[in-house]
Amino acid sequence: MWKDHTSYKEAEEITKMAAWKLPHYLERIGGTYSSEWSLAKLLRFVRRAPKQVVKATAAWVEIGDYITAMLIGCTDPE
Repeated sequence: MWKDHTSYKEAEEITKMAAWKLPHYLERIGGTYSSEWSLAKLLRFVRRAPKQVVKATAAWVEIGDYITAMLIGCTDPE
């Protein structure tokens, strides 16, 4: 999924908002928020998925965090 760029509009929106509110944040990530990153994908999901699917989603966990959690025995996303 990380090569999926369908959330490019959301990434552009996040970049514009960060440039306005948190310009120092963009400096640390190369000046642009990527459509490959989880926040852009989550925003696209919330906007495009059927409402019942969004409502039924228990948690949204980035894969790197999920794998790390599984390796240390954490099974609760909270």
